[in-house]
Amino acid sequence: MLSLLPDPWHFPRKEFANQILASLNGGLVNSLALFAPRRMGKTQFVLRDLLPAHFKNGGDALYFNLWENKASPENVMIEALRAHIEGLKGASAKKSGKVSTSIDLVIVKFQAEYGHDLAAKGPVEAVAAAIRIWAEVLRSKKQIGLLVIDEVQHLATSDKFTNFTAALRTALEGSADCIKAVFTGSSQAGLTRMFYDTKAAFYGPGSQISLPRFGDDFIEFITQKADETYKRPFAVADVAHVFELHNQSPYFLRQSLNFAVLKGVALKTGARQVGMELYIELGLQEKWVALSNIEQTIVQCIYSKDQLYTESTRERISAITGERVTARKIQLAVEKLEKGEWIDKALDGRYEIADPVVTAYIVEVANANAALKHKKAL
Repeated sequence: MLSLLPDPWHFPRKEFANQILASLNGGLVNSLALFAPRRMGKTQFVLRDLLPAHFKNGGDALYFNLWENKASPENVMIEALRAHIEGLKGASAKKSGKVSTSIDLVIVKFQAEYGHDLAAKGPVEAVAAAIRIWAEVLRSKKQIGLLVIDEVQHLATSDKFTNFTAALRTALEGSADCIKAVFTGSSQAGLTRMFYDTKAAFYGPGSQISLPRFGDDFIEFITQKADETYKRPFAVADVAHVFELHNQSPYFLRQSLNFAVLKGVALKTGARQVGMELYIELGLQEKWVALSNIEQTIVQCIYSKDQLYTESTRERISAITGERVTARKIQLAVEKLEKGEWIDKALDGRYEIADPVVTAYIVEVANANAALKHKKAL
């Protein structure tokens, strides 16, 4: 069982966690894909809401992030499974009777079949063996295991992961009675390649969901927590403004609050400075300048939630860029922006800004342009 130190700033979403578990335990589906853009609290939800709820129901669980080793994500999974299974042996040693004996037997079988040498088996064989042994342990204990794989869309980034992905799917299908899976990702395009197309590795219509955005109750919670912690009142309206500025990212809101307190500045100033530091760190200004006029304008249109292919939007983009913009030109720009991870396609089919940092930068650019126009007008 994972044991995290308490986080007083964590806003629990127990109801949503229980909805996911109810869906999996109900038997209609054995896996779900959970999508959320980067820095939106997805991992915190999994670690602090979903897994604790599953443990509370008496289940076993394993979590790992494939970005821990992008070159060999299969090894991340194999090592996590092996360490978890061997950890179960230590837990069983504290018990006695038939259950302990059963677990010891499957651990011995695991060590004999899989061994401690990763080179002894390829990743395809190794992951299948590890999942099969974990399933045997779960059956012996009459438990349900929850396998959470974060940033799973990484498996769709290279053809070299194809066989491994197929082996993972087959192994999970063979253990569906006792292992449920939640695949999380921050790239909707990547998840689409794995879950949406009928030929996708984990195709399953209706089994993809988005992490709900935080609402007013979250803003009130954070504002009250900041008041209690720092003995400094923050206006709810200011907290809400900064939250929207960074595309409703709880991560950036907390960073902005921290900066404002440390430097003794207004919250909006803190948010701006946090954004500027990240722009520099990520080289965002250089990347933005490298985009064409059409690409920059399309990103701004998506930020404004405009419908890209309407006649009015095409005319507006043409007026801004000074060139005739066709639907084909828009499509080519959109494809390039997706590849560059500026934008992503949401579950409802609309395009969104992929990263809250980008959203804040767009606002910064818009404000700078507005100030420039105002100065010229004077």
